[in-house]
Amino acid sequence: MKKTIPLVPFYFIRHGQTDWNLEERIQGWTDIPLNETGHAQARSSISTLSEKGITRIVSSPLIRAHKTAEIINEHLGVPLQVVEGFKERFVGVLEGTIKDSSIKATDYYKMVVEKGEHPDEFKARIASALHEILDPGHTTLIVAHGGVYWAIMEMIGFKEQRSHNCVPYLFVPPAENQPSWTVHPLD
Repeated sequence: MKKTIPLVPFYFIRHGQTDWNLEERIQGWTDIPLNETGHAQARSSISTLSEKGITRIVSSPLIRAHKTAEIINEHLGVPLQVVEGFKERFVGVLEGTIKDSSIKATDYYKMVVEKGEHPDEFKARIASALHEILDPGHTTLIVAHGGVYWAIMEMIGFKEQRSHNCVPYLFVPPAENQPSWTVHPLD
C-alpha cells in the first residue's frame, strides 16, 4: 500500500461550508451540497488562487467539493478532472451523526469505525490518487475534504492538523536546504 506522495508542489483547498458542517454532522460519503456561505467562500477564494499559475483542478466527485471546484474554475478556466480517489473517508455507522464534542475532529479520521473505511486504507487511497495526478508539468489545485487534508498531512509527517473550509494551502516538497515538506495557508 502506497503511503508516500510524489515530491511535486501542489495547492489544496477544502470544500466550502455545508449545513452539516454547521450542525457538526459527520458527512463522509453522504453527498451534502454547499450552503449559501459555502458558495460565498468558494467565490472569495478565487482572488487568492487566481495568480498562482494553476493549470488544472482535480476534484473529489462529492458535490460539496465538485461545486467548489466549478465555482473556482469559472474564473480560472482550466481543465477540471474528477478523481474518485479524493472522496472523503467512508465512516460507516458514523455518517450523519453529530460529532461528540469530547473527541477532537482529527481523531475521527484515526478511528476504526464499524462498516467504515479503515484509516490505513483511506491513506493508501489518497496516496494512490496523488500518484495518479501529481505531475511536475502542471500546477495542480486539489479540491477535496478535511479527511483528505488530514491524510496528506499524516503522510508528510505533520500531526494534528485541521483544514478550514475554502482556505487554500500550498504544499511544497522537501528541497536540499529544507529536509521536510512545508505547508503554507494562503488566506
